Amino acid sequence: SPQQVIGMLAILKAGAAYLPIDPAYPPERIRYMLEDAGAGVVLVDAAYEVFSVQYSVSSDEAEPNTEHSPDASRETPASTLSSRLQVINLAELNTEHLPSENPNTPLLPDNLAYVIYTSGSTGRPKGVLLQHRGLTNLVLAQIEGFAIHEHTRELQFASFSFDASVSETFTALCAGATLVLAPRERLLSGPDLLRMLHEERISVATLPPSLLAVLPHTDLPHLKTLVSAGEACSWDVADAWGQGRRFINAYGPTEATVGPTYGIVADFSRRGGATVPIGKPIGNVKVAIVDDALQPAPVGVPGEIAIGGVALARGYLNRPDLSAAKFAPDPLLPGQRLYRTGDLARWLPDGNIEYLGRLDTMVKVRGFRVELGEIEAVLENHPAIQSAVAAVRNNQLAAYYIPRRDDPGAEALRAHVAAQLPGYMTPGYFIALDAFPLTPNGKIDRNALPLPDISQLSFSADYVAPRTPTEELLAAIWTDLLKVERVGALDNFFELFTAGSTPACPNRGAYPCQLIAGQLFPTADD
Repeated sequence: SPQQVIGMLAILKAGAAYLPIDPAYPPERIRYMLEDAGAGVVLVDAAYEVFSVQYSVSSDEAEPNTEHSPDASRETPASTLSSRLQVINLAELNTEHLPSENPNTPLLPDNLAYVIYTSGSTGRPKGVLLQHRGLTNLVLAQIEGFAIHEHTRELQFASFSFDASVSETFTALCAGATLVLAPRERLLSGPDLLRMLHEERISVATLPPSLLAVLPHTDLPHLKTLVSAGEACSWDVADAWGQGRRFINAYGPTEATVGPTYGIVADFSRRGGATVPIGKPIGNVKVAIVDDALQPAPVGVPGEIAIGGVALARGYLNRPDLSAAKFAPDPLLPGQRLYRTGDLARWLPDGNIEYLGRLDTMVKVRGFRVELGEIEAVLENHPAIQSAVAAVRNNQLAAYYIPRRDDPGAEALRAHVAAQLPGYMTPGYFIALDAFPLTPNGKIDRNALPLPDISQLSFSADYVAPRTPTEELLAAIWTDLLKVERVGALDNFFELFTAGSTPACPNRGAYPCQLIAGQLFPTADD
C-alpha cells in the first residue's frame, strides 16, 4: 500500500532502520522477529489484529542490540526497552500538526538502513543487517543498468518482506519514476498479472523465472526492461521473453544487498550452459569463485561464490557465531571480508559468471554426492520438457516436470537422463505437474511438491517375469526388501536400489539365498 512506502521512507528519514513484517506471518514468528530485533515502534496501514497484541520483551529472552543500531552510542540494551510496543496506524494518523520539512538527521554510509529476516537452518529466522552504503550503491548501479528514468513505470512485484522489494522501491523513487503497487493476489494470478502489466503500461518489472516459465507469452509493448531474478533462469525463458526488450538476469543473496551481479542477455557471447549466466559484478563489489580455502578458482572450474565490497551486510543480528562463519576474512585483502554464499558457479571465458546450483542442494545417494541442479538441467534439455525440479522424496530422487505439450512419460525421461548421467543420479520418480507450487515471493516452493506414491516408481519399460528359480528367489527378496509390487527379470539392480525404499540390511540367514559368482555373472565358459 502507499502507507507502506510512506512509513518506510519516514523511518529512514528519522535515522532509524526499518524491519518489514508480513502481517500474514504466524503470530509467533512475528513475536520472535520483534523481540529479536528489539523493536519499539510498529507502523501499520490498518488495524491488524496481530499488532493489537502487546508484545513484551523480557530481560531473560532478549540480548543487547548494540550491533545493529545506526549509532551504537545511543543504543539501549533490550532489557531496558519499553515492555510494550507503540503501534502507529498510518491510515489514522493526523499529520496536520506535524512539520513538512525534512528532518536534519545526520546519517553515515555505515549506518543501518534495514533488517531482512531470512529462513534459518535452526528453524528460527535470522535477521540480516544491511547498511546505507550498500543500498546506495545498488540503487545507482541498477538505475543505470535497468535504464530507469523519470518516465519509467516500475512494478512493485516482490513482497515488502522480501529483499527484492528494496531494489524495486528505491530504484523507482530515486530515479523519479512511478512505482506501481498492486494487491498480492493479483500479482500471483497469471492472467491478472499480464492484464495489469498491459493496463498499467509497466515498463520495468522484476519477475522470478519460474513464474515467467508458466506465463503465456503476451505482447507487452510498454515493457522495455524485464529482469529475471531469484532463481536460475533457463534459456527458453530468456528467449521467449527477451524479444524486443532488454532482458536482464540478476543474482544476489540478501547478505549482499539484493543484487551484486547482473547481465544483459543480449550481451552474452556464449550459450553453452544449461542456464543463463548471472552476469558480472556491479561497481564497488567484489565477486570471487573460491575453493574450500577461499582461494580463487581458475576460469571454468566450479567453486563457491564469495562476495565482498560495499554490498556486504554487517552480519546477522544477535548471531555473532553465524556472522563469523559466513562472513570470513578475505585472505587476499587484509581487513576485508567475503560472504560465503553457498552457491556454486564458475567464471566463463568472457568474464561472466555461470550459476551452477546450491552447494546445499547436494544430496547423497548410496554414498554418492548428487547435485540436484545437474539433474534438473539435463531434464530441461529434453525437447518436451518446459521446466523441471529435482528433489529427495521418500529418501529417493524424484523428478517433477512440466511438459510443453504431450507428456513424454517416465520411461522416455528415464532413458534421457540415463544417457547423460550415472545410474545413481537417475530419479526413481518422474511426476508430471501442470505448474509448480510457488511461495508468496513467486519462487518454487520445494516443500510443497507432492509426495509421490511408491506405485509411481519407474523401473524397466517392459515387465518380464522371473524365468529361473534363482531369478524367482532374487525377485522375491528384493520385492520384500524394497516394498515394491513386483520385480522383473530385466529390472536394473542399481535402479531398484536407488529408487525403491531404502532397505534395511538383513541378518545373515534371513533369506535362504546363497549364490556363487557364476550364478550372478556368467563366466566365459557358460
